Amino acid sequence: MSGEVFGFEEATAKQIIRQLNRPSSGSAIRSAPFANPFVGLRIAYTTGGATARSGSTCGSGTATLYTISASGALETTGDSVTFYNWVATAVGTNRYIVLGTFGQTWVIVAEECPA
Repeated sequence: MSGEVFGFEEATAKQIIRQLNRPSSGSAIRSAPFANPFVGLRIAYTTGGATARSGSTCGSGTATLYTISASGALETTGDSVTFYNWVATAVGTNRYIVLGTFGQTWVIVAEECPA
């Protein structure tokens, strides 16, 4: 159902939906990635990929954060972050990915599919 956010208290879900629907929320994230713990999705690019999860231990990798310009172009911020891969499959090299945050910890949310 549109507008539902699973796994959150109702008040928190409403805050997430408000933030996601606000056109200015991207600029707030871009200028301070941890300013709002509920809106932490970012596009990133990884040249080295990330190791797969082994048992209950997450894999990890590094990626450069990107923003989307008003014209729709991906632009690097120059900021490099370490992220964790909770999936039992390695993240490919030279890929755009989507990272989310749990507090100040970056976690992979999605990986672009190879062409």
